[in-house]
Amino acid sequence: MSVAGYTKDSMKLVQVYRATERYDSCANTSAIVNAKYQSVFHCDYFLTYLLTFFLKRRLITLNYCRNSEFSEFKILRRVVRKLHDKNKVYKSSKRPLSSPPPT
Repeated sequence: MSVAGYTKDSMKLVQVYRATERYDSCANTSAIVNAKYQSVFHCDYFLTYLLTFFLKRRLITLNYCRNSEFSEFKILRRVVRKLHDKNKVYKSSKRPLSSPPPT
C-alpha cells in the first residue's frame, strides 16, 4: 500500500501506527470518549424530553376534544345511537331496487 508523499521508512511508521499505536489509550482519547458519551447522553435526554412534551400536548388536545360539547366524538356517538336505536322503526318511502313497482 503506497501513498503519495510517503517514503518506504515513513510508510512503515504509518503501518505500525495504524496497527498498534492507534489503539493505545491515553488521556486525550479517554477525554474525547467521555465527551462523546456525555453528548450522546444529553441528546438522549433532550429527545426524551421532546417526545414526552409532544405526547402530553397531544393527550391534552385529545382529552379537550373528547370533552368538548361539539366534539366530533360526541356528535358521532349521537348519530350512531340514533341509527341503532332498536325501539324506533324508521319508515322510508324508498324501496329496494330489486322489488317491482307498486300497482
